Amino acid sequence: MLALGVLSGTLLWGQEARTPQTPVTREEIHRAVTDELRQQGVREDELPRLDDIELPAALFAAAGRTLRVAAVRWEADRARAQFRLECASGQCVPFLVDVRVERSAFHALLISKPPSKQARPPTVVRTGDRARVVFLGDRLHLAAAVTCLEHGAEGDIIRVRNQDGAIFRARILGPGWLEVLPQRERSIR
Repeated sequence: MLALGVLSGTLLWGQEARTPQTPVTREEIHRAVTDELRQQGVREDELPRLDDIELPAALFAAAGRTLRVAAVRWEADRARAQFRLECASGQCVPFLVDVRVERSAFHALLISKPPSKQARPPTVVRTGDRARVVFLGDRLHLAAAVTCLEHGAEGDIIRVRNQDGAIFRARILGPGWLEVLPQRERSIR
């Protein structure tokens, strides 16, 4: 069953949300990311700028929310850090944000550990697990139940199957939560 919500102050996930929803701003995300990096010892002049934050889509969460960084991972092939952010007390669905990093101590801090010593993030979904997949559009959020066809950690892209049997790719946001990725066009012959 697909829950459909049109965002006009409230978000619908099968039922009306009790708390009004407001857009998550780039400034909020920047503040959460830079606060976390400061705690990790990154100097002020090495912190990412506001325009280094790449938002995945229009994000909405409960008004009065508090964002926090739950995890950070380095994506060497894209030369970016990926931050998993979440809200306190379930005020939003966890989401991923990419941060461009160029020649800074922050970059060195993330990649200075030898690969053999870097721990693989823990698996949060396994083959056969039931999960919720979300599509975050500009004015529309969709959610549906899916079955995971692969296991993976936060940030991994896996295949999932919906209740109609369609198979598609989704990025793992956290335990039981995935985000739909743009699907490749298929030609019909």
